[in-house]
Amino acid sequence: MTNSFKVMLITVGGSPDPIISSIRHYQPQNVYFFASQNSIEVIPVIKAALAAGGPQFKDFKVMIKDINDVTGCYRRMLECIKTIEEFGIPVNQVLADFTGGTKVMSAALMMAASLKGYKLNYTGGGERTRNGSGTVISGSEQPFLQINPWESLELGNRQRAIQMFNNCHYAAALSLFTAAAEKTADSRLKIYLTILQKMTEAYAEWDNFRHIKVVQPFSALVKDLKFYVDLVPDTAANSLLESVNLNWEYLQKFSQSSCYFKNVCFYHALDLLANASRRAEEGKYDDAVARLYRVLEMLEQVEFKEKYNLDTDKIPLSDKRILAAVVKMGNTFHKERYPGKQPDTLQLPCAASYQMLAALDNELGKQYQAVSSQMEDLLSARNHSILAHGQNPLDKQTFDKFWQLILQFSRINPQDLPKFPRLEVPYD
Repeated sequence: MTNSFKVMLITVGGSPDPIISSIRHYQPQNVYFFASQNSIEVIPVIKAALAAGGPQFKDFKVMIKDINDVTGCYRRMLECIKTIEEFGIPVNQVLADFTGGTKVMSAALMMAASLKGYKLNYTGGGERTRNGSGTVISGSEQPFLQINPWESLELGNRQRAIQMFNNCHYAAALSLFTAAAEKTADSRLKIYLTILQKMTEAYAEWDNFRHIKVVQPFSALVKDLKFYVDLVPDTAANSLLESVNLNWEYLQKFSQSSCYFKNVCFYHALDLLANASRRAEEGKYDDAVARLYRVLEMLEQVEFKEKYNLDTDKIPLSDKRILAAVVKMGNTFHKERYPGKQPDTLQLPCAASYQMLAALDNELGKQYQAVSSQMEDLLSARNHSILAHGQNPLDKQTFDKFWQLILQFSRINPQDLPKFPRLEVPYD
């Protein structure tokens, strides 16, 4: 059974036979004939030859005013293509035959069709006049379905999209995935590119801490990937599904632990550490260190909440545990130095919170105290950075030291951090 198309776009020249052969082979439902003043008379000949036993189709005649103006031809063809798009005809159901017409007309149709991702046809033959150098002998015509050059070019776009995603440049990746999905005529590839498009949107939201907006898209994303992997044997997609599924499990635990992301919890710290790592990979060390400092705050805030059910901005002096810790530290803590938001409470900054934890004989507080002298230098560098209170840019060395100290005192295993997937770059 031959391929059939809903629409054919055909440039018309002086010879009707190649077009007759092509229409008979592909059996379109609609045909747009692009003809010049000289070749328009060929169209009735084509229709008459196909009337008896040929495919039934609706035809549209499109006049080309200047057959030597490639830009004019191209624009005229795009006008017709716009009409086809308005009817919602799928890209893979449109075929452009550039066999007939002048070289300019053929070139214009090839450009327009390639841009839109349509399939192409050239009708040739094994027998030609003038010892093989002339025109195809009538009756020996043979249609040749061509690979759209755009599909080959889309490989480059897909490669760039994946590289952008792997480098956390999600806006650029989304734009390239969207363009690739729109242009490809391969139904399998289109499904996968559409999934990658949705995935990029989800990870972009996650990377910007909009966790609530991620939950539903992630649930759908896992289902779509499972459907695709069951449908198509694809090792890259299967590996991607494993990564996305792990991230989905993490998000569910994160959501449950934080009361749907309302309360700060340990998963916030893990998530922010992973985010800091991504910023460092981009070379954005000021952004990365700013995130590490927030992790430092989060860890002590979570510790106070989970172990003592206290908030660091309103530590009650009436709490016996707190009073004992204050006595233990002498005059270091008093409400005039750290006045809280409510009467007889303390509002503790980051370093003071860890001191209080240590005085409470808390393990995290004691672990922090063991590295506090090293941490002071890093916090000083952070305080003088461009994103804090100074003008000094930070470097990789500062980030690496800060990163290692946080992992050391918190005893966080880097393997527990959520890892965004890395896509495999296609080569065909």
